Amino acid sequence: ILRHVDKEKKFLRFYTDKRSSKVKDIKKNNNVSIYFYDIKKRIQLICLGICYLENNTSNSMAIWKTLNQYSKTNYNSSAKPGTIIINNNNNKKLELNDKKSFSNFTLINVKIKSIEWLRLSRKNNKRALFKYKNKKFIEGKWLVP
Repeated sequence: ILRHVDKEKKFLRFYTDKRSSKVKDIKKNNNVSIYFYDIKKRIQLICLGICYLENNTSNSMAIWKTLNQYSKTNYNSSAKPGTIIINNNNNKKLELNDKKSFSNFTLINVKIKSIEWLRLSRKNNKRALFKYKNKKFIEGKWLVP
């Protein structure tokens, strides 16, 4: 889940569970593409960037301390995310184990290298590519939609 955007630094932050498949994928290849779409504005963004994982750091602890109890319980499961469950009728609330939950809490930090922008319109679609290096804009081009 996207949790932080820094427009100036071209930086995105997501929270995830360290046991998730995406963490394993990022460890193999930290080049990522992130897709956003605004249905009302009919705008699509594809952000390409480099990922850096953070787990059990002073920064992740500072962010952890700001989370509410409910959010922390999302990292409390004994099973990893995506595990098949037989019965979804278990409404039992897990007792929060803060230490265990924090150990699963992971930050996905993304430094954006480029953004591809597409605006869909019945009259005239428009598409552009913006490139960044060291947080600074270096190039922009119009593209054929």
